[in-house]
Formats: sequence, C-alpha cells, structure tokens
Amino acid sequence: MKVLFVNDQVQTLNALKRMLDAADVEWDAEFSSEPDEALRMLSKDNYIAIVTDMRMSGMDGAKFLLKVSEEYPSLVRIVLSDQTDRSTVLRAVEPMHYFLSRPCQASELTSTISRACAMRETLQYEGLRQTINTLPGLPSLPTVYLEVSEIIKGDQFSLSDVGAVIEKDIAMTAKVLQLVNSAAFGLSQPVRSTSQAASILGVETLKALILTTSVFQELEGAAECGFSLTELMEHSHKVAMLAKKICQLERLEPDQEEEAFTAGMLHGIGKLLLATSNPQAFAEARRVADSEGISDFEAERRAFGADHAAAGAYLLDLWGLPQSIVEIVALHHRPDVEVGGEFTCLTAVWAANLLCQGAPDEQFESHLSNVENATSLDLWREVGATAVCRKVAEAKA
Repeated sequence: MKVLFVNDQVQTLNALKRMLDAADVEWDAEFSSEPDEALRMLSKDNYIAIVTDMRMSGMDGAKFLLKVSEEYPSLVRIVLSDQTDRSTVLRAVEPMHYFLSRPCQASELTSTISRACAMRETLQYEGLRQTINTLPGLPSLPTVYLEVSEIIKGDQFSLSDVGAVIEKDIAMTAKVLQLVNSAAFGLSQPVRSTSQAASILGVETLKALILTTSVFQELEGAAECGFSLTELMEHSHKVAMLAKKICQLERLEPDQEEEAFTAGMLHGIGKLLLATSNPQAFAEARRVADSEGISDFEAERRAFGADHAAAGAYLLDLWGLPQSIVEIVALHHRPDVEVGGEFTCLTAVWAANLLCQGAPDEQFESHLSNVENATSLDLWREVGATAVCRKVAEAKA
C-alpha cells in the first residue's frame, strides 16, 4: 500500500519523512511538493490514501482534493494542516475524509491512515466503494431541509431548536457531526449529539454548512426500487429514541444516552447508500430476502458484496465520526462481537432496532443471556410501545 503526502514546504515533507521512518509504518510513504506533480504521480501508480496541506501556493488543498475526488474517487483523502480559518476548512468538508491539525503526533497520523485504509478494505465491492467515496453528501428529506432553512432565515432563533430538527435526519446528523469532530475545532472530547454540535458550530457556520453543501440534495434514482426515504427516517428516529430510553433504564451515563441516540439515528444510513448507488440491485436484494426468508443484510451481501451495516460504518468512519458510533453502526446486527458481558450502547441500539421491527423474543435470547444485569425485555417492549411510539406520533402531527 502507498500513501502520498503533498506539501509545498520541503522542510515540512522532510520532517514527515523522519517521523514516518521512526514510526515504522506498514505502508509505503511517497512525497510531493507540488499539487500538479502529485496528480501526475497518482495517474502512474496505485495509492490508497493522500495526505495534503491546506495552504499551498498555486492550488490550495481544497481545490486539490476536489480534483482528486473527481479523478480518483476511491482514494482516502486526509488534510494535515495548521490552517485554522474555518471558512477555508468549510470549503474542504465535501472532498476530505479527515482533518488533522499540525503539529500532529506520529501515532495520531499513522493510526488515522491505517484505520481509514482498513475500513476501505472491508468493502470488497469496488463499485460500491467508489460510490461511497464519490458522494459529497447524502440526500435528505426536503421537508426537513426546508424546516431548517426557515428557522435560520430569521435574526433570532434557538440553536437547540436547529439541533432538534437536524437530529431527525440521517444525512444532516452525519454531516454536522463530521465537521464539528474534525480537528479544525480542536475539541478535547468527541461530540456525539447534534444539539451540542449546533451550539459549538454557531450561527454562521451552520448557515454555511446547511445552505451551501450538497448533503441536502433530494434522493434520486432510488424510488424505482421501492425504497422510501420517509420510512427510513421514521424508523431511524424511532430506534434512536428507544435506544436512548433503554440506556436510561439501564442507568448508563448521559453521554452514552446521546451516543446511543445518534448511533440509532445513523444505523440505517448504509441502506440509503445501497439504494442510491444501485436501485436495481437493491430491489433484487429485497425480493430475495422476502422470497427466501433471509435477512435483509444477508441478501444485500449477495447483491452488493457488502451489507448496509458495513457500508454505513465505512462512510461514517471516512467522515471522521467518533469510532464508538462507527462501531455501533457496523455491529448493530452482530452485538455478540462485543465481549465482556456488560450492557453497552451497542446492545441498546441492537435491541431497539429489533423491537421497532416487532421481532419475537427468541431473537433476543442468545445475546441477552450473556449480558449482565439487563432489565426485563418486557419492560423494553412496554417502553417501545408507549412513550416512543407516542413521541413519534406527536412528531408526525
């Protein structure tokens, strides 16, 4: 595997060489001091990732990454820069996958590259991988977009109100969390809720992000396969609320409740990717699942070479969301991968998803038998059938 580093400061590249030599990384590092030269190198060899500065003479990092994303969509794209101007960072939100501040510890740089490359390799279906890397954003419900737009048009509005609207939508939730968790904001702890993110980003950044990025484009090409964005949004919101309530019943910490809510909201984001990338294959997967009585994710693996859990986790990891949320999305059908016997956010999201699908008790028994001190499944069902369903009904009214 090869990783290309681009920076017009030769001394910076030399420092990176020394740091990587000392780190003894498992991939080969190559270097270029000119963006045009880097593009020629990309055309002649096979690279897995590119790491670039933002502030370069001639072609800056944002323009350079945009060209890279267009010509080499499967490449992992990372910004490593001391550029702190948020307006410049915003320009790079769409083409970049990660933002790291310089100076950067060798361990942080190498682990980011290695993790991104490892997630890339989890999807063996090249067409789907390229589709995910090409997407600058995910489509959102037009009604939600209009609601946010109307709120922020006024001179006086509550950021908590904006956060409450954003958290109802998969694409907005993912994109806002991607930005606020980038190193550009220098936060010591990861942000896991949209309300907290809205307060940190502020009015002007929210306006720029929501109104200028393509994350809010309407879904195209998936309606023909029977995919309903509205149904996915409603199911995801219901799972999120129930997962948070289950965490409260299990006496998890407030930040874990928020993490479970966000992961619940995003757990089905991979279905949106599959339906958008190949509507016909998605329709065939659903037909096979119904006719053969197998799960959706088993049918998806046949059709795409990956299921929606892996696809969604891959995208969220590339976007730099907290690893804990990425792992919940990846494993929300396989909670037994997690060991230790303690009740976790993953268990909450897994259980909430099954409960919202009306799964029978036997589907819970195998995993819950290994979870210590979990409250009654009947109590979870009661919560799902009352408080959560009532809140969803009120939200629709």
